[in-house]
Amino acid sequence: MESIMARALEYTLKYWFKSFTRDQFKLQGRTVQLSNLAKCVEVEEFCAILIRNFVFEDISDISGDALHASLGLPPALTVSMAKSGKLEIVLPYLSNVQIMPIVVQIDKLDLVLEENDDVDSRRSTNSAQAPSNSSKSSGYGFAEKIADGMTLQIQTVNLLLETHGGGRHLRGVTWASPMASITIRNLVLYTTNENWQVVNLKAAREFSCDKNFIYVFRVIHL
Repeated sequence: MESIMARALEYTLKYWFKSFTRDQFKLQGRTVQLSNLAKCVEVEEFCAILIRNFVFEDISDISGDALHASLGLPPALTVSMAKSGKLEIVLPYLSNVQIMPIVVQIDKLDLVLEENDDVDSRRSTNSAQAPSNSSKSSGYGFAEKIADGMTLQIQTVNLLLETHGGGRHLRGVTWASPMASITIRNLVLYTTNENWQVVNLKAAREFSCDKNFIYVFRVIHL
């Protein structure tokens, strides 16, 4: 179970963060090797305490494509920059991992959204890069289920929105494209059932049981 948990964390962090390496995590002031989690199989209670809380401060650049897909942003917007502050991962006890989410906490997220001039190209790119694990036949396993059930909590989002439509020149005077600076506090992204109700993760996955594809329902709470 511990090795599956470690794989789910590695799978998710590699997807989200450009500079992620599995070399080291900080655990309550101590350093823990992620690769060592798989070696704790014989002492389950010790491992349940050991991997309960991670603080990771050495990664910052978030994948724009991953963030765009997870937030359901329209093709007209591109994530040109996304940097996180301190990232903390809180794990449930291993006996509850199928019903309780892993919680990822970020103290600050600096985000720049830019208007995309070539919307059709963006649509075709998204279609080409659609994740293959949307089908059950492609190996959607326990680690993927854990990753899809994660809850994301961000204390402060500093959002800069850059548009291109308003820039123009007239009689030697230049108008810059409109920009908007927005601060969002206490953003939460979590998994629900098909009726957008908060339920345990096992119940949230029941909708996909008799389907050919995997359906994940996520809510952004501001």
